[in-house]
This record gives sequence, C-alpha cells and structure tokens, in this order.
Amino acid sequence: MILKNRSLNFIAAAMIVVAILIPLLNIMVITPRFNAQVISYSERDALRMSNHLSEIILDHNGVLNPELSDVMIRTQLEKIIHDFHILKIKIFSDQGLIIYSSQQSEIGSQNTHDYFQDIIAQGNRFSKVVKKESANEEGEYLSQDVVETYVPIMSETNFTGAIELYYDVSDQIDSLRTVSRISTYLPLTIMLGFLLLTLFVTKRLDRIITKRQQEELDLSIRHNDLENVFKSVEKAKKEWEHTMDCMSEMVILCSQAGIIKRTNRAFIEFTNTPYAGVLGHTWQEVFSHHQLLPANFPADSDITIHHRESGRSFNLKGYPFSETNENSSGGGLVITITDITRLTEISKKLEQQNQIIEENRQNLQEALDKISLIIHKVASEQDFSIRFGNPHVPTCSEIMDCQKKSCPCFGKNMRCWQEVGTLCRGEIQGAFAHKRDNCLECKVFKASTTDPIFLIGEEFNNMMHILAGKNSQLQEAYEQLKASQSQLLQQEKMASIGQLAAGVAHEINNPMGFISSNFTTLKKYCDRLEEFIQAQDHLTKGLGATAEITELDTLRKNLKIDYIMEDLRDLIAESQEGAERVKNIVMGLKNFSRVDQAELQQANLNECLESTLNVVWNELKYKATVVKEFGELPVTLCHPQQLNQVFVNLLVNAAQAIEKQGVITVKTQCHDGMIEISVSDTGRGIQARHLNRLFEPFFTTKEVGKGTGLGLSITYDIVKKHGGDIVVDTELGKGSTFTVRLPVKDQPDLQAKTEGEPEAEPNG
Repeated sequence: MILKNRSLNFIAAAMIVVAILIPLLNIMVITPRFNAQVISYSERDALRMSNHLSEIILDHNGVLNPELSDVMIRTQLEKIIHDFHILKIKIFSDQGLIIYSSQQSEIGSQNTHDYFQDIIAQGNRFSKVVKKESANEEGEYLSQDVVETYVPIMSETNFTGAIELYYDVSDQIDSLRTVSRISTYLPLTIMLGFLLLTLFVTKRLDRIITKRQQEELDLSIRHNDLENVFKSVEKAKKEWEHTMDCMSEMVILCSQAGIIKRTNRAFIEFTNTPYAGVLGHTWQEVFSHHQLLPANFPADSDITIHHRESGRSFNLKGYPFSETNENSSGGGLVITITDITRLTEISKKLEQQNQIIEENRQNLQEALDKISLIIHKVASEQDFSIRFGNPHVPTCSEIMDCQKKSCPCFGKNMRCWQEVGTLCRGEIQGAFAHKRDNCLECKVFKASTTDPIFLIGEEFNNMMHILAGKNSQLQEAYEQLKASQSQLLQQEKMASIGQLAAGVAHEINNPMGFISSNFTTLKKYCDRLEEFIQAQDHLTKGLGATAEITELDTLRKNLKIDYIMEDLRDLIAESQEGAERVKNIVMGLKNFSRVDQAELQQANLNECLESTLNVVWNELKYKATVVKEFGELPVTLCHPQQLNQVFVNLLVNAAQAIEKQGVITVKTQCHDGMIEISVSDTGRGIQARHLNRLFEPFFTTKEVGKGTGLGLSITYDIVKKHGGDIVVDTELGKGSTFTVRLPVKDQPDLQAKTEGEPEAEPNG
C-alpha cells in the first residue's frame, strides 16, 4: 500500500509538471518566435512593397505627390492591393495626415499617436501582430489576424511620409494555434493513458494482497467471536439465574415427565426447602406437600387458589412447551405462582370506590341539571334573585358562638358570607368580593359545603350574587348614561337655540339701526315742517284776508294739518320707544346666546340675569311681576352661556309654579367670596316627598307632555361644574326659593376633577 501511494504521488506530480511546462513552452517560446517570424516576413514584403509604391507616389523630386487622388495612380494602388493580398493600405504625410487609404472614410484623418513621431518619423519601421477582435495601434477593432506594418518614406535623409500595410496572417495564426493544441493535448493524453494503466495494474495487485490479508483477519475474528460467545453464554446464564432469583413471582421449570429441573429463589424461600429437596421431585409432590395443588389443575390452566396456611391468595399458570431440537428432551412445562393478595384487596376497594363515584356522579348530574334549569330560568325571566337550594346552611351565630346581636345575620338561617356589614373577625366586613377569602375558610361556609354538590351550588350562588350586584350597577350606569345623553341632547338644543338667537339678533339689529336713525331724521324733518308752517301762518296774517289765503286756510282745516302735526310728534315718539325696546330685546338675545363665549370668561352675573330676563320676559309677563334686587357683584370666571341656561330654567320653573298671578323676586348678593343668586316665587310650593328627587334626571311633577324632567338636573350639573351649590327652600301654598351659590374665581381651578371621571365602587 505504501509503495502504491508513493508511485501514484510521483506519477501525479510528474503529470502536473508536464501539464504546466507544455503550455508555458508554447506561450514563452513557440508563439513569440512564430510571431517574430511572421513579422519578419511581413516587414520584408512591406519593404519591397514600399519601394515599389515609392515609384508611384513620389514625384521626380522625391516628394509625395499631392495628387494621389488621380484615377491612374489610384488604379495602380488598388491593383497592388489585389495582387499582393493586402487588406488595407494607408499613406501618411510627414505630419501624420492620411492622404490615401483603401478605406475612403479615413482620408484626411490625423495620426496623433506618440509612436508615429517617436519611431516612424525617425526613419524606423514598426510592426505588430494584431489578433482578431483586438484593437490596433489606432484603436480600430479588426475581424482578422493581421500584421500591422509602418514603413517610413525617406528622401535621402529626410522623412517625407509613411506607408501603413495590413497583411492578413489568419492562416498562419490558425496553423500556430493548431500546432499549439496538438503539442499541448497529445502529450497530456499519452500521460493520462499511462497513468490509467498504472492505476489499473496497481489496483489489481492491491486486490490480491488485500484479499489474502482479509482472509487471515476473518479467521482471527471468527476465533475471537467464538471465544466471546462462550463467555457471553456463561455470563447470560448467570445473569438469567440472578434475574429469576430477584423476581417476587415463583417460577418452576419441569421436564416433560413433570420432574422439577430448575426453580428460582422465591419458590425455595416460600417452601422453606433447600434446592436439593426440590430438584428431582415431581411438581405434583412438592405442590401437594405445601398445600398448593388444587383438586384439579391441568398443566395449561390459569387458576386462583387461597393458601390457608399463610392466608394469602395465589395465581397459578402453566405454560407447556415442546422442542424439536435433536439435543433436547422433547419439551416440558413452566409453572408460575404469583402472589395476588394485595391485588385482590385493592380490587375490592376499587369496587367500593366505583360505587361511591357512581353515586356522586348521579348526584352531580342532578345538581348540574338543577343549575341548568336555574340558568335557563334566569335567562328567560331576567330574575337574578334565584338561588340553588341548600338545606345545610346553618345559623352562623350558633356555630361561631357569636353574641353580637347587632350583626345583620344574628340568629338567622342565611348566607352570611354574602351579607354586607357582618361583624365577623371583630370588625365590620365589606361586600362579598372584599371578604371572600376570609369567608371561604370560615366554619359556617365549610359546614354548608361539606357535600361537593352543595359546594358547587354555593359557588354558583356566589356567582349569581355577584352577577346581581353587577347587573344592578349596570342598570344604574345605563340610567345615568341615558340621563347624560338626554342632558347632552338638551344642551345641544340650547346651544342651537343660542346660535339661532344670535343669528336672529344680528339680522334684526341691522334693520333696527337704520329704522332708529330714520326716526331721528324724521323727527328733525317734522320740527322743520312745523317751523315752516308757523312762519307761513305769521306771513299770511300780515297780508290780510284774501281769497287765496282764505282758500289755503280752508284746505288746511280740511286736511287736518294741525292735528297731523300734533299726532305725528306722538307717533314718532312712540315709534322711537318701540324701536328702543326692540333694540333692548335684541341686545338681550345677543348677550343670552353668547355663542362666542363657550369657554371660561370673566362675566358679571347681573348682566347675565338682565339678558336672560329679556329673553324669557314673554314667559313671565303674563303670570308674574318681576322684582329685581341686584346687589353689587364682582366679575367671576365662568361659562356665561351655561349659567344663562341655569337662570332660564329657574325663572321658567318659577313662572310655571304660579297658577294665576304672582311675584317673582330675583336677588343677588356677594359675601365671603361667594355669589348668591336666589329666584323666589309665590307659587304653590313643593311637596316634601318630592324634595329628595328634584334634581334626578327625568323626574317631573308636571303633566305628561309638559316637561322632560331634565331642567333642574341640567341646572344641578352646571352649578356643580362651576364648583357651586344649589339649595331649595319651599313652603306649600306660599312658594319656593332656589338659591345658587357660586365661588368668585379669577383663574381656572387646575385641581378640579376631570369632568365625567367615574368614581370607583366596591364590587359585591
């Protein structure tokens, strides 16, 4: 194997070296020499060709003929190109200007490359092999393999121009490539064949040697395997005997004739007989001696017996077997004896437990059916007072030996864990949700739930108790939400009315402006007319009685000019008074609406009351006389529009409380930083049973359709939001007084509670 590896490594290394040297030889030696030879032949032909061309393109003075475009000269040049198989000819002037080219588009171009001035213009030839698809010295890409040769044209020692020739050497280059491929791949192919032959011979020899070594190794392994098998069999025998001795089950191996051949330690210990006293005897003799053999025990049976001497129960099983091996004795019997005393006792207990479980299952099913019926009844009737019946609920005062008669559950057969305010644990207990953990450990609760069925029932009752509380809270929240929604709707209505009133006031105010102005102007005109008539009377009296003056006096009497002038002054005065009243009403509407004052603003509440009285005057004037007792009030930070709504509600309610005719007194005063506004009426008063519900949403004592019950509720909310209070003083038959107390504020209360934030309430 070592020899084989070394030989293969040497051959592979030699092959790699040869594979590298042959391409290097082609690149570094053969190809450069071939290119040099091709260039040499091309330069020689180019020199010969340039001498011939010089005779054509030079004049008798040795100067390039500027008339190279002459048809005869061009014809001769094209004939030379065709005869000598030249791809292209270019003729340059001494400045590198192309004066002739077999490719017409190049004529007139300038060769500005450094090699032209540095090499060719110095009288030196320049040649280069240009492979196809490569760029030549002038940047052109060629489709053939060519030799690009520049030959200078010299007149004596002066450089007069140059000739550039393109020779097609595609055939020579292709021949070079073919030779290069053959010289590269042929030796490699030969060496690869030699390597494969060497590998084949080496592998053949390796197989022969390996086969012989494997045969020797197999013999050694078989010998070791047999030796290990013998050891394993001996070990397995001992382990099996040890395993059988560790079993609590008794095992006996008998021959086909019933002779005991082997047994484990458990049987020896049970019979209290040495191995010698058991082996060699029939199993019937040994079993009969130790009272293990029943009256009838077939060899392949499975029976249970009761051993009277030890009081234990055993299970006897027989396993007959047969052997066809030529070294065997023809078969035998295996007998196992299992102690099932503990298993029998457990089986009896399990039967008893199963009976108890079945009874509990039936009871549980009955309880679940009952709970299901209760749930169905609760869902259909919406009655959360329904409970699961429990006859085991005791009187807690008896079990706890409690003498606190003030406790709500003292001496009563009730579920004390659901009651609020019990005096357990020496202190007043809260709702069930707060004291639940304590109650679940209480003797009373445990005495009520000793039966799991009633424990489930009481947990269901607790759930129903909590649901009833939650349902009550939800109902209250729903009522509050409904009230808030109605209040919000009412407030939106008032806001809309305010905007409408502001618009109406604005629209009325504009024409009333020019009406008042026109009345003033009309009064002035009347004064001037009266002055004119008086002057006219004075003049006519001085002229004496003439027919014209008599006719004029008659016409004046017939037209009642004196009466008109006197009545016109009264009409103008009454109209101005009416216009002033309209102006005041419009101003009141505008101040009442305060559309631009929805945010907190400094306001004088006397002014708010004045504007409100102007707005609701139509509601008041037919029922009551309004007495205003306004005191000196400071300005305060408030929502004027909201307070206007408060005043409207109080004034309208006062008017509606008066049945025929009465007095409404509006009084304001300020002391101790509090503004008090009281609205008193001489109406029928409020019954005492209604006082606690006055500010509840939707509560009203008016007839159906005449009141929503939201006026005082909204009033109460607005006053509370302003940090104030409202109180009622009433006497039946004499009237009522509503007093609103508001604090004087000059800046917003940053500590005020967020509007609408709910307070936490205990569960249970």
